[in-house]
Amino acid sequence: MLTDPQLLASDIVANRTMNRGRVLSGVNSYERELGFDPIDWLLARRRAHGHAVWVDACCGEGLALLHAAARLRELGVSEEITLIGVDLLGAFPAHDFPNLTFVETDVTKYAPPANTDLVTCIHGLHYLGDKLGFLENAYAALGDGGMFCGQLDAENVRSHDPKLGWPAILRRAKRGGIDAALRKHVLKIVKSGSAMQFELQYAGATVSEKPNYSGITVIDSWYDFESS
Repeated sequence: MLTDPQLLASDIVANRTMNRGRVLSGVNSYERELGFDPIDWLLARRRAHGHAVWVDACCGEGLALLHAAARLRELGVSEEITLIGVDLLGAFPAHDFPNLTFVETDVTKYAPPANTDLVTCIHGLHYLGDKLGFLENAYAALGDGGMFCGQLDAENVRSHDPKLGWPAILRRAKRGGIDAALRKHVLKIVKSGSAMQFELQYAGATVSEKPNYSGITVIDSWYDFESS
């Protein structure tokens, strides 16, 4: 198992083939990866609540957020929508958007603002050690009806216990009526008011034995049942 410092320093987590330049819409974009336009989601949340917050974990170069900030300025709603990009490598662009903030840190240690409306993680979960812990923290920060959306390969969430496969883990996530689904490697979780707790013990991380569905060697996260 890799320690957290070893994981963060590995050439798997910060590799040269990682696509860090995705834009907001178009061919190589968030809209294509997520299956919806984040701006539409934020505008709807703003209309309902007066303000909206988008946290993009593993934001890479932050181009999608930069483009989002420009669109929101054109629409005249910059003051009502906050954009936050978080990434381990601080290769962020200079900008003049007051509603856009970049944070250079390990995303598993970052706590999004309370009542966040949207948390995204575009292909970032592949490289995290404690994937489920990250999802619990993201869910806890969401406001009612807020959403997490990002890619996940279930084969990279592992256990030595045969009873603890992804179907069992997903059932745990959905307890209490929580809306969670993994389709075509896109995980969507909508906040329903209940706490999401997997009640599993993170055992550590290893380099995956084979490339995942994206064709890249990533990080396997290992879990055990919590001891009573």
